[in-house]
Amino acid sequence: MKTNIDRNDIYRYALRLGDSTLILAQRFCEEVGKSPTLEEEIAQSNIGLDTLGQANAWLELAAKLEGEDKTADDLAYWRTEREFTNYLMCELENGDFARIIMRAYLFTSFMRLFYQKLQNSNVEEFVAIAIKSSKELDYHHTHLSDWVERLGLGTEESHRRMTEALNFLWPYNQEFFDVDELEDKAMKAGIGPDKNELKQLWLDEVIPFLKDCELSPPDCKYFYDGGTKGQHTEVLGFLLSEMQTVTRQHPNGVW
Repeated sequence: MKTNIDRNDIYRYALRLGDSTLILAQRFCEEVGKSPTLEEEIAQSNIGLDTLGQANAWLELAAKLEGEDKTADDLAYWRTEREFTNYLMCELENGDFARIIMRAYLFTSFMRLFYQKLQNSNVEEFVAIAIKSSKELDYHHTHLSDWVERLGLGTEESHRRMTEALNFLWPYNQEFFDVDELEDKAMKAGIGPDKNELKQLWLDEVIPFLKDCELSPPDCKYFYDGGTKGQHTEVLGFLLSEMQTVTRQHPNGVW
């Protein structure tokens, strides 16, 4: 790990990525048994497992950096909601199938570009995770894009629901590109991508595609943020209580 950035900042950066992917993976898990077709059930389960695998890689790295014999499980199951630093979009309740697809498409489009750029990081562990994850995200992006197109150009009802999903989720995307003190340090030290460049790449890809699907992002005057600072919506607490309950009730349990 060759970089002039503080070890704690690298830990926080890895933790932020691990938290976002972990929380989204949990949302995918909630949909097991609810997909509209068996084929989609398998596809979403695979996407959820891949996302959980990415979360585990980031949290294992974060635990290693934190030291004190910490593990990925410690970070996942023994922190409170104010200690989680995931993007708000990832924690939002699933809603209907249109919202599930739209959220996954917007986040995956961002992370796909993010991992491509992260392969230039001077932290070798980041590069390794980015390379492996990029292969998975290519598949996820193709699958989710197909659904956005199918529903956006489908029936009047499917188009209405996709429009509602886009309107609901769009105000949360700005948080992907916020440059706080940690992001600024990461960019200057060469461990993370330039978020301003990434935002333009994302918009150049997402906006034309949505337009081809006859979907138009809303004109937002305000955007939601705070997740990376530990300031979350009320739903994260409910999600964590369900995700952490077995470990907290049986802290020494093995199976």
